[in-house]
Amino acid sequence: MNSLNGQRILVTRSLDDFDETAEKIRRLGGVPIACPTIVFRLPSDTKSLDEAVRHIHRFDWIFFTSAAAVRFFVERCRDLGVNLEELSSRKIAVIGPATRNTLENMGLRSDFCAEASTAKAFLDEFMKQYPVPGLRVLLPLSDIARRTLPERLSQHGAQVIEVVAYINAPVGEPPETVIRALAQDEIHWALFTSPSTVRNFITSLKDHPEVLSHLHAASIGPTTSAALRELGLEPCIEAREHTLDGLLEAIAQIRM
Repeated sequence: MNSLNGQRILVTRSLDDFDETAEKIRRLGGVPIACPTIVFRLPSDTKSLDEAVRHIHRFDWIFFTSAAAVRFFVERCRDLGVNLEELSSRKIAVIGPATRNTLENMGLRSDFCAEASTAKAFLDEFMKQYPVPGLRVLLPLSDIARRTLPERLSQHGAQVIEVVAYINAPVGEPPETVIRALAQDEIHWALFTSPSTVRNFITSLKDHPEVLSHLHAASIGPTTSAALRELGLEPCIEAREHTLDGLLEAIAQIRM
């Protein structure tokens, strides 16, 4: 992999994910700068989530679309005293290696991992190997998750139960040091790893719109790029491999 050569990289992921991201950036010779735009937390009402956890045996498959969904769902299983063997007795599908790695770090394995980052491509990959009609699928999601995957699963004959496993909340205005660094064009790249990081970041700068002209946006994939364009920003980079490593590699290949 190429080097980042001291480039200053703004990390808009949650603080829960900052250490992992910062380590990768430093390993490549870059300088990570924390600017969390989202915070994850358990929903105040967990009735539907708890019902799904306690009756996990009713489902054929559990689909995890993010590492955060894995963390919150597994932690809720532990909170409620549900043995993880019950969870591992269900088939588990995940989107992307980061979600798979989080699952494995929590002592579980996936039966299907899609490399695709979009719900449509994920389901297309899945249907090449497994029949969907009649499947009972549990989808632990965030409160702002897109409806594409559950709708497509239902269209293909699956019985889908969606539960909110975690809340995706905005953090607020960035630190003054970040705003100043952006205004002075001292940030080489801003990493965007999901549509919510894009929306929350742009909203957080509503009182400082002028700094966006200095923004060099690096997008992890097409869904995130679409969110940038919807808000009037063109990504300077879109990773070909829709992972954090793929995004950093794409940046490292650019000569600043």
